[in-house]
Amino acid sequence: MKAKLLRCGVYALLLSLASCKSCKKEVNPDPLPPETQTGANTFGALIDGEPWIPNGGGGFSQIPPISGGFYLDNKTIFLMTAMKDGRRLEIYVKNANSVGAYLLNSSTYTIPDPIGSSPESYGLYRVRNQTGIYSDYMTTSQYTGKVNFTVLDSTNKLLAGTFEFDAVDKKTGQVIKITNGRFDIDQKTLK
Repeated sequence: MKAKLLRCGVYALLLSLASCKSCKKEVNPDPLPPETQTGANTFGALIDGEPWIPNGGGGFSQIPPISGGFYLDNKTIFLMTAMKDGRRLEIYVKNANSVGAYLLNSSTYTIPDPIGSSPESYGLYRVRNQTGIYSDYMTTSQYTGKVNFTVLDSTNKLLAGTFEFDAVDKKTGQVIKITNGRFDIDQKTLK
């Protein structure tokens, strides 16, 4: 009888430990910087579900983690973020003259100068493989997205908002999803 009670007690203990929610390690549901509108110089997104928080370009490029801002009569916005491993994420919006949503649906990006080439609005994710070859995942008329500016203050150089887009590598046809994007930039203080 004691052995039967002991087995029941062990089973009950194991069952309660397995269902104990407070025993499980809490996972941060949002590893990205918070959505703010204060000029915090933050940028983040999920790329195919993996967090993207720029830490600056390495090697010869030495790109700051976040660069860009207002261009061409304060209506065109070019944001570029970089990682030390050579990856880069860009958003270019032509004729952004007020807060609100703008489509990212073009693939008119031209190297080396997107500003001088007058592209339409696009999103770009560039990744370099082990041999140094770059793959550009870009928005197109089929793979689109949007950026929503919640702060667009060209006088004080403040820019905040959210974004998401699908992008395709035209060479391979592979598609990536960029979601939960957010940025809050004070261009005056960017290094």
